Amino acid sequence: MYVSRLEAREFRSHARADLTLGDGITVLAGPVGAGKTNLLEAVHVGCTGRSFRTSNEREMIRFGERLARVRLTVHTQAGDHTTEVALQPRGPKMV
Repeated sequence: MYVSRLEAREFRSHARADLTLGDGITVLAGPVGAGKTNLLEAVHVGCTGRSFRTSNEREMIRFGERLARVRLTVHTQAGDHTTEVALQPRGPKMV
């Protein structure tokens, strides 16, 4: 089982991030502040519904936006499965 695709909208520093991942090791490289940890956090939010960095969900929504979304596609032997988490500053988290 592995995450085969990450789609993030208005999540932290990313207005839009779309990554297709393979079943091997993925390396994220870039300068400080490029958003590498934000992508890892998006995967964690998609898998668990919560952040490993904060308990305040408003912090995960890109500044000035009303909604953040994370969608993961997980590849398993039984087929692909999709999870989606939507965060809003006021109101419930939608999974």
